Amino acid sequence: MKKFYNQQRAPELNNEFLDDDLLQFYTYAFIKDKNILRIIYPDLIRFAEKCSKVYPSLANEAERNKPILEKYDAFGK
Repeated sequence: MKKFYNQQRAPELNNEFLDDDLLQFYTYAFIKDKNILRIIYPDLIRFAEKCSKVYPSLANEAERNKPILEKYDAFGK
């Protein structure tokens, strides 16, 4: 079977929250209470880190192991 897509490795992602100035500006502008921002800021950094490191490998694994539907009747056959 001939493959028509490029099988090169995807580029390594960085922490997009820290790299995106517009996203940080919007976060500061949208969240008016600075105490809340101080509390959630580390969580936003950790979430962005997971989005760039952990979740792509999980998504690739899910694509390789797609679920299979097995049909059964009311009697389990």
